[in-house]
Amino acid sequence: MQHHRITLRDRGWTRFTTTRVIGPLTGLDPDRLKALLVAVHSRHPQTPALSLLDRRRGRTTAVGSQEFAALLPQWVQVVERSEVTPTGTPTAGDLARVISRLPETDLPLQVFCCAGVLGVRTCHALGDGATITPIVLALAAGDESRLEAALVAPLRRGPVTTALLRHFGTHPGRLIAAARTVLPISAPGSDPAAAQRHGVALAETTIGAPVLTALRQQRDRSGTGASVAAVVMTEAIGALRDAGLRSAGVNVMMDCRRYLGEAPAVPGNFATGPYLAVPDRLDATAFGTAMQRSLERGTPLLLLGLGVTLMTLRGGRPKPLASVRHDPVRPSIMLTHQGRPALASTPLVERSPQLPTSGPGVAPYVVAPTPSGPEGVTMGFLEGPLGLHVCVTADAFIAGSSTLASVLQSLERRLSSLADVSGVSAPDGSDRSPDPGLLRSASEVA
Repeated sequence: MQHHRITLRDRGWTRFTTTRVIGPLTGLDPDRLKALLVAVHSRHPQTPALSLLDRRRGRTTAVGSQEFAALLPQWVQVVERSEVTPTGTPTAGDLARVISRLPETDLPLQVFCCAGVLGVRTCHALGDGATITPIVLALAAGDESRLEAALVAPLRRGPVTTALLRHFGTHPGRLIAAARTVLPISAPGSDPAAAQRHGVALAETTIGAPVLTALRQQRDRSGTGASVAAVVMTEAIGALRDAGLRSAGVNVMMDCRRYLGEAPAVPGNFATGPYLAVPDRLDATAFGTAMQRSLERGTPLLLLGLGVTLMTLRGGRPKPLASVRHDPVRPSIMLTHQGRPALASTPLVERSPQLPTSGPGVAPYVVAPTPSGPEGVTMGFLEGPLGLHVCVTADAFIAGSSTLASVLQSLERRLSSLADVSGVSAPDGSDRSPDPGLLRSASEVA
């Protein structure tokens, strides 16, 4: 029986899962997906994603071909349409909600199919978005060679040490600057390691491509240098505040692979979320500058190195989880931008009339992570052919799905108002006057 030790930088993620759902797709065939996994497992039986997960020991255990075949119905599951939505065509968000309610298993990767919608749930110890997204897109495309390349990515020895030496080794001033900003790691008083106890609430939407175009035009004209990502995240913080989810700051996930230069890709988790304070007066330019300064100093890299060090000192055992709830509630907010994955290479039906090109509650690609605790809220952004896909998840203790839906509605109004200000009409073609409060926000990012 072959065991694979989970790396120290991945071991702290074993208690979390992330659900990624894409669709509707054309030609999605559960039997084809099973055949793909069987083919990859036959050539690489020790692949961690196709092994059994032992969270307590921090390892995966390979299974033989017969046991894998017996477990195949658990690795690839068909979800009945009636279990996802009572009427109509299931969306990616519909299936994501169903998957997020399922109990934890010892399978690090599970695939779900429902009426042309593909869901993939992974233990976060397998990797972050840079590692898992290629797996999802390969499954969506039914491409065996791409799937094998994504699942069997070679391990790179000592990537954290290499990155630390490369960034800080000849620039000790960077280390001093990063050390000054690495704390606090979360909002004062919050406990990002608290255990989830109340279920997952989820909402998703798509901000239409015309809005993003307008924001880019505004950025180019203003010359402020505020990226569209900074504008979107700043307005997202405002939308959360509109719903009463107010925090002194937020954590922003940042990929540390940039510190390796042209080195080969690093599988697993190589991203961390430094804490950034957010003043009462929202300013996208200032927020974008804070993110850029954190990256330049190497704060996320130092945070990654500290995490590995602490895990080593604990003998490879993750920090015990505690169920912490505060009165008043103190949201622990995480923002993450997934970039622009190659969705154009997948057989999405989104390019046909079967899926609306815009509208509330519709996103053809949903990334739904486990909230970090009873007060955890995570909002993710991902750019696709239709525009910006946004998904927000939270522990049900702090916010229900209706509250999260109102957050996204507020975000849509805020960004559409910015689009109106820059001279591009809202996605629905309306010619409404922007709210004065939103205009003030628009002037701040211009």
